[in-house]
Amino acid sequence: MSEGNKGTEPYSAAFAPMVRQKLLWHWSKHQVVVAAVCISIIMFNLTLAHVDLFAPVNLACLAVLGVDLPIVKRMSLWQLAALQAGFLLRRATGASRATISPITAGDTVALLDVPGPEGRIVRPYELVNSGEMNGSCWIWDAEGCEATSIIRFRSAGSELAKNAVKNSHADAFSMALHSLVDHPEVERVTFQTRSLIKPTDVTAPAGGGSEAERDVRALETGALRTAMYHDYTVTVTISPVKRLGRRPTVQDTGDALFDVTSRFIDMLSPIVGPAGPFRWLDAQQVRGDMKCLSDPDAYTLLDKDGRLDDDQPVWTSYEEFADYIRVGSTYARTYWIDRWPEAESPVIADWLVQLDSSPDTRMIFTQAFHARNQKEAKTALEEASNETGVMDKFNQMLNRQPDTQTLDEARLMERRKQENTKEHGDVEFQGFVTVLANSQDDLDRACQDLLARTGGYAMHLDKQINQQLARWVGALPLGLEGRR
Repeated sequence: MSEGNKGTEPYSAAFAPMVRQKLLWHWSKHQVVVAAVCISIIMFNLTLAHVDLFAPVNLACLAVLGVDLPIVKRMSLWQLAALQAGFLLRRATGASRATISPITAGDTVALLDVPGPEGRIVRPYELVNSGEMNGSCWIWDAEGCEATSIIRFRSAGSELAKNAVKNSHADAFSMALHSLVDHPEVERVTFQTRSLIKPTDVTAPAGGGSEAERDVRALETGALRTAMYHDYTVTVTISPVKRLGRRPTVQDTGDALFDVTSRFIDMLSPIVGPAGPFRWLDAQQVRGDMKCLSDPDAYTLLDKDGRLDDDQPVWTSYEEFADYIRVGSTYARTYWIDRWPEAESPVIADWLVQLDSSPDTRMIFTQAFHARNQKEAKTALEEASNETGVMDKFNQMLNRQPDTQTLDEARLMERRKQENTKEHGDVEFQGFVTVLANSQDDLDRACQDLLARTGGYAMHLDKQINQQLARWVGALPLGLEGRR
């Protein structure tokens, strides 16, 4: 164990199934309502209508009570029946809406335990079933009063696209981000480019066969058994209080999140093109995406839509070191991009493709964006400019030569203040690269390859010393990077 190790601790960061919300003892609200109606009918018939206890109407009420009151696996028989009917409908139609019981629509059905932005304080997040988007879910941060939607999509590759097309996509993406200034309820937007392992679709003929068929089988079970899979995850986090001016209800929050997310995704549609579609993830798909980060063989546990069954743990432990973290069987190291190419060192529109261009390195590239109005941006830029001014004066007092990096930072702040005045606001952003590997040696080699690939650009990757746990949480497909 390295000297920088912080110990082994239980750490699930998984969805913990909630006991169904109970209203009276171990009965849920709908059970209490049904029972109250049946008992009221029976009492009315016996006391006021003078109907015999064994009359058909009373027997029917007693039968309904017999179905309503039993509890099986912490659920009522009504919930079990609705759930089974939903599974049958999904097999018949492929839709996922019915797999979530209508009784739990808008309810908290799971908890997510991850360290909060302060570090080791465990902060619970609630997983809420949504009724708007085909059985999708959203994450509710009750403490911060924030709601987050999680969207997955694929995009057509840009390797063969003309530069004009690449530039138009970059301009459209920039416009989509700047449009967030008109929506002050949007706290942040995160984009993740994921390069993960998935099985190939090659099907080799069984049996003996020709020499060519034997070669195909050898490749399928060897080098071609798996391939790298690239997709994108975008999350939108809003503060419904800023939108409504009051403490929102669950329905208010779901409606506001659906509206803001739909508008933002519509602006991205021309960029994505026919390679989509966008998919608002449900709870099992979110768990599946989390599992893929900690287990390179996670695809063997997922269904064709990327869902992980509730009885499969996401992971059970972690071990944090100074400059990397081990979660389950995966070793991970996250870098912060603390210097980006500027106007003096222009790059092509899709230069970031170099980050995940490796054919065999699992990687998560996370970008967190926060739109600021002109006043908010001016205050932040003035503070940063004052800090660089203090450093410059300190060097002058000590008769030191001006620091090149400080001067560059000062020029950057001045340019950004001019852009803020021109654009009436700006977009604050951060970038993180998380490299995943099966061993520490593989992790070191993959990180060296990454630094070599990006060395030609005027950017710098900072190794996040003693911050790997927080960065791992930010790499999860939950939109938690950039929390304030």
